Amino acid sequence: MSERLIAYTGVSALLAMVGSCEAGSHKDRLSDSPSSNAETGGADTGHDSAGDSAHDTGPPVTPGPWIALSCGDADCCAVADDNRLACWGQDTHGELDSLPDTTVAQVSVGAFGVCVLDESGAIACFPGDPDWPAPAGSFTAVVANGWDGCALDDLGALLCWGGNFSAPPPDGEVFPPNGQTFSTLAGGETVQGALDDAGTPTCWGSDDSYFTNASGYKSLTPTDSGFTSMVCGIDHCCVLDADGYPTCWGGDYTLTVEPAAGQFSSLSAGDNATCGVVLDGSEADCWGYGAFEVIPAPSGDHWAEYQRGGHGGIGCGLTVSGNIVCDGTDVPPSAP
Repeated sequence: MSERLIAYTGVSALLAMVGSCEAGSHKDRLSDSPSSNAETGGADTGHDSAGDSAHDTGPPVTPGPWIALSCGDADCCAVADDNRLACWGQDTHGELDSLPDTTVAQVSVGAFGVCVLDESGAIACFPGDPDWPAPAGSFTAVVANGWDGCALDDLGALLCWGGNFSAPPPDGEVFPPNGQTFSTLAGGETVQGALDDAGTPTCWGSDDSYFTNASGYKSLTPTDSGFTSMVCGIDHCCVLDADGYPTCWGGDYTLTVEPAAGQFSSLSAGDNATCGVVLDGSEADCWGYGAFEVIPAPSGDHWAEYQRGGHGGIGCGLTVSGNIVCDGTDVPPSAP
């Protein structure tokens, strides 16, 4: 899964699970200045900041203006300023075969599918599962997870659907909470989460071997409030506080969750990696299993957000000028 990101019709900051590993704030031990070095508790990351800074952010550039971007393992979708949708990638599960030729307000690319909100707030997911159709009604946020999805309605109530949510959860899993309202939604393949109005995170999903293996990691959702955005990968989540400092938890590998030092304006989560745009937008720092790198913004521009797919997969960024820059070659030729 690569993100599990919500992409909105404005360039905004992108938005925890159960266990035993402390997940306190990193603010006290991170520097005030953005850094390209990811501290990993003494672990050898193989991170070469000089080499990473030379990361190629050249062509292809997809002219916009684009206003939203969401990437999965090997697919991305973007929303143009006229709310038209364009998607590209490997289309492994046929998720790009039947996308709507209509205007959309929001798009989320998951591990196996794509969900959109149209301008009335209605949900459509591709490919759709006839056994677990997306709910009817008006919604303000949607995330595509694995084969499932979750959404927030106009009052902030959470609604999830799909086979994983259709029966009592097996041991070690947590179902979505009932009776709570939220302001922000984050989705991952096996872990999902949300922030309430106070900025306190809640998570649900699978507590499987990713959380209980010999690495010793088992997630613990922070109990602090005041977080402003949240993202989740396949088995980890991260939040930003009001000052832009990240806190991450969960993860199959210690390198999945230890954030790069500094302050960030936005985050995105892939399967086992997270990327953050530094406050001035000059670079994106990525950390996690298989992804320690620094991606400079294109010359004369700045990043609004940057997303890295699963296991070091597809990487694309949206610039403040509304262009999309990817490190691959399979991108749409221009805004629709």
